[in-house]
Amino acid sequence: MAISKANSKSLAQFSGNLAFDNGNGIDFSATAGGNASSSVLDDYEEGTWTPTASTNVSAITSENGHYTKIGNLVMVNFLADLDPTSSSTSMVIGGLPYAVADVISGTGVEATGVVFEDSSLYVMMPLGGSSTIQIELDRPMQGSASASNKIYRGSVTYMTT
Repeated sequence: MAISKANSKSLAQFSGNLAFDNGNGIDFSATAGGNASSSVLDDYEEGTWTPTASTNVSAITSENGHYTKIGNLVMVNFLADLDPTSSSTSMVIGGLPYAVADVISGTGVEATGVVFEDSSLYVMMPLGGSSTIQIELDRPMQGSASASNKIYRGSVTYMTT
């Protein structure tokens, strides 16, 4: 709906939220770049998610996570006490609020982020098409890998469909 001068009000006169019909949103096409596939902001969401134990995780406690979704871009943060079964392979946790889109052809990695545990830094890689996060234990940035339970916190940004 376009607002004309005849029926417009100043923003100070509106109360509540703007609502759009499904499939519509704020159109930024006047400022779109050369290869833009869409210039309409049609989705925004904030919420929580719960990391779940998957591959190489014998126990998960104190798990919690938050996310923000803007269009097809999802930003997640999490904290969990994870107990790996082995230090020679990656831990995989599930439960992401949205599946990771497979947008980078020919790769199994769609996004990277960071996971912190004590003084060690691990690389985190959501795999395209899944709802999981992989935390590498087999290639620590400093020190050596440990198979004991530790508190991990991390964040990653990825695309969804």
